[in-house]
Amino acid sequence: MAVTIINMPTRIYNGTGALEVLAEEGRRLGKKALIVTTGKDMENFGLLRKVTDRLEGAGISASVFSAVTPNPKTSEIEAGVRAFLDEKCDFLVSLGGGSSIDAAKNISMCAANGASIHDFLPQGDKVGLEKRRAVPHIAIPTTAGTGSEATKTAVVSNERNRQKYGVRHDCIYPMVSIVDPELMLTVPKSVTVDTGIDVFFHAMEGYLSNKATRFSDMVALESMRLVREHLPRVYEDGSDLDSRATMAWASTLGGTALDNAICVGIHGLGQPAGGYVDAVHGKSLCAVYYSYMKYTWQSDIPRYAEVARILGGNDGAEREAELAAASADRLRAFIRPLGLEIRLRDLGIEESMIPAIAESVLNTTRRTLECCKMEIGYDDIVAIYKEAL
Repeated sequence: MAVTIINMPTRIYNGTGALEVLAEEGRRLGKKALIVTTGKDMENFGLLRKVTDRLEGAGISASVFSAVTPNPKTSEIEAGVRAFLDEKCDFLVSLGGGSSIDAAKNISMCAANGASIHDFLPQGDKVGLEKRRAVPHIAIPTTAGTGSEATKTAVVSNERNRQKYGVRHDCIYPMVSIVDPELMLTVPKSVTVDTGIDVFFHAMEGYLSNKATRFSDMVALESMRLVREHLPRVYEDGSDLDSRATMAWASTLGGTALDNAICVGIHGLGQPAGGYVDAVHGKSLCAVYYSYMKYTWQSDIPRYAEVARILGGNDGAEREAELAAASADRLRAFIRPLGLEIRLRDLGIEESMIPAIAESVLNTTRRTLECCKMEIGYDDIVAIYKEAL
């Protein structure tokens, strides 16, 4: 029996009311925090005040860095590092969706190592550094989506070349993650569904990866089942706290699945395409999944068939191959009522852009392709993208 490696170094509090542990956890890390967030939303929804009140109650002062945008940019990471050092902070608190958490992960690594984020990107001076440090980081997600609270991966968009990278290293796991579904009740419907479908892709891709293990399969299958049942519920009623809590749990499970098994070509193709036109991450995945699954379902018929069962049940009459072939259509049927039936052209991508984006895949997300059950090269990438237009 093969050895199974399980990565779960972050202390994760997941459940209603979990925010109450912030004071205790923050007190252990220092006297001053930099809160990393995006724009004014967290302030407008009253969530920033919930965090600062608990920090202040523990005797911790806080500065706010709110210059992060969706698909966080290299210049924003550099500015965040300067803010952390100039304010003489002891630790980071990220508040928001995946962009806030990923930005804080990259800031934590760069601030601890006295480095630019460009040093850790391909061809950077420190990309092969064996021992990296990071400043302490408490992640507080306000969306059930990226699962970034449970992973050692952070994305960043390089403005110099329009490429979106995944930085992956053990040092950037959050030290603590606080996943409180009460903070997700104000999330708009569009964000709820864009991030919620990302949970399903994380879990499904971890399940379809050639790096899958018994442990990653366990969490991936459960995450997919929970999303199938509860994402439509929170889409219809954002005040459904029970389903919000279940989606928050599914998100952490999905993040754990991808962290232990690594995503495959849906993220491998969706992330560079989205980075090229600065599109919403969940929509970028929705634009490519159908063509990718139609292209690859024969590479692992039993697993694609299981995905189809989760999405549509099985009356016992369908054979494995029929189920596997139908997996993309069943996922489309699930996604359609959520308003996520999207093609690449809807994101602003034209056929003339495909060669450059395909090259970006090979430069930025090649590792995900290496986790696919079939070999996928440049010509395959171009074919999938053209079908997805």
